[in-house]
Amino acid sequence: METRRLVATAVVAAGIASAMAVLPSSSGIGADDLSVVLVAGRGEASLATGDRPMLDRLRSQGHTVTVVDDDAIGRGAVEAADLVVVSSSVTPAVVPGWLTEVAVPILNHEVYAAPTLRLGTSPREFTGASTLDVVAHPVTAPLRGIVTVASATTFGAVTPAAGGEVVARIPSRTAAALVLYDVDEAGPARRANAFVGYPAPSALNSNGWRLVDQTIAWLLGAGVPPTTSTTSAPSTTVDGTTTTSSTTTTTSTTTSTTTTTTTTTPPSDVTLHVAPNGTGNCRTVTTPCGTIEAAVAIATGGERILVKAGTYASPTGTQTYRRGTSRTAPVIVQPATPGAVVELRGHHDILTPKIVFDGIHLVRGSIKFRTGAHDGGVRNATVTFGNISLLGADRVFVRDSVFRDNEEWDFIMIGLGSDDAVIAGNDMDDNPEIDLTDSDHADCIEIVGPDQRLVIADNVMTACGHAAMELVTTRGAIDDVLVTGNFFQECVVRTTQCYANVAVKVNDGKTVLGGPGGYAMTNVRLVDNVFDGGLLLKVTTRVVVTDNQMSAGRSSPALDVYDRCTAHTIEGNTIESYRGASCNGIPATNTIGPADCSPADACGRDPRA
Repeated sequence: METRRLVATAVVAAGIASAMAVLPSSSGIGADDLSVVLVAGRGEASLATGDRPMLDRLRSQGHTVTVVDDDAIGRGAVEAADLVVVSSSVTPAVVPGWLTEVAVPILNHEVYAAPTLRLGTSPREFTGASTLDVVAHPVTAPLRGIVTVASATTFGAVTPAAGGEVVARIPSRTAAALVLYDVDEAGPARRANAFVGYPAPSALNSNGWRLVDQTIAWLLGAGVPPTTSTTSAPSTTVDGTTTTSSTTTTTSTTTSTTTTTTTTTPPSDVTLHVAPNGTGNCRTVTTPCGTIEAAVAIATGGERILVKAGTYASPTGTQTYRRGTSRTAPVIVQPATPGAVVELRGHHDILTPKIVFDGIHLVRGSIKFRTGAHDGGVRNATVTFGNISLLGADRVFVRDSVFRDNEEWDFIMIGLGSDDAVIAGNDMDDNPEIDLTDSDHADCIEIVGPDQRLVIADNVMTACGHAAMELVTTRGAIDDVLVTGNFFQECVVRTTQCYANVAVKVNDGKTVLGGPGGYAMTNVRLVDNVFDGGLLLKVTTRVVVTDNQMSAGRSSPALDVYDRCTAHTIEGNTIESYRGASCNGIPATNTIGPADCSPADACGRDPRA
């Protein structure tokens, strides 16, 4: 593999030079008209502002660009393209795994989709970033060393997968910001995982765009990528579903293969309709059904369920979504018109896959993704006196939602085998503990196991009824958890009803520490967070704690370790105070002193102020 990479690097140097030489200095990708698929969080008609610079740049260079909503991405469109660009505005959980199989170059900007695309692990984001540590390489030339590539924005980075070549890192970190994968390293065509988080495209300077342009040039032909030709048979449409058979021939310097595939892609414009008093079949706006569950029951994949404003609650208190065991694509449940308030009340148990709630209001109720409800999620929601639970459902996300005014429930609970979950970009506040005489408590986020491969990123959690977040192995083992970019606040800063007296608790429940359970907790990484009110480590296995800001709580130290400090990796943190049984001192790589509780500006304040 090393020999091949050295040869490839030499070819790349000549290839990029020739690719750039035929272009005007303002252009950086290719002189020929290319077909590019830009996968984004929304279609072009409602494209997010942060995605517009990438679209405009590609089109200004003469390329034909098709913007595809991440909920409607189809294999046929991808395989017919010359290049696929995955924007950081996509929802990671809906990025399809079959992208790893297509013989089309892919540039990925969504760091949390990197594991799905086999482009890296341990994804994380760095806010306020503007510089990269650039390696001398033909793809990055003439840039080298610490280079400013943007005004302050958000960069993504990963731990590279096997075969990846790192050409840029986050300064002073090991996190890889730009990783290249040659043919067969991560797929049948070249791949790159890049740093351009959301809304970073609008912040890139000429150096940043140079890296993007030259990476695309490498993906498209600087070297010896495979070439792909596709011959499609006439498509057929039955009941609104289009089926296309195609023969794809892939040729590289060493192999030539021909495969025939049949791809079934539901049309992205299929809609089902729901209204509070509907009695119809859901198929048209004039024949709406009366419940979201009825529309979900007939959705085969790719549909949008348009729900008219109103309140939806089960007469029995629980609405069960159980029909359908497989779908070709996610089904999106959303308000019929922008700004319409669709209010769900009572308990909504999801037992069917690929259901995504987008922009709904959950009031005095819950949404529970149970076993069978894989590849679904909630985004852009408003939750008041409510809870979202992941209970045995894999690849479920909760993103960009607002949680307020809870009582006895955790805002988000994860357990019972909910693997590959992503909880990101949420705002959680004012979750007071009401009855302190019972055993219940209300965390903002609680993870109880057995769960693995979880990402908790870029959330703000304040005034929770117990801890802002608690990881405790009461139900089973917990493995591979990345917690990064969050603001955690000790609840007693905002309410005297809280009895947790610490912002975050990590507890493996080992009987030797006096707790229940006894299941293992492994590969937990707490990186680049703010713990305003303390971090408690009551765990017998190694936890990685790096680059965090920690302030003391009203009755707790900034860092409280119940085992030897040397049993953990504690590096690069600013720690206001510490305490630990058998702890003979925090490693010198940390700073002991006042913590910077950004984004609150001062510890003990609401970060939204």
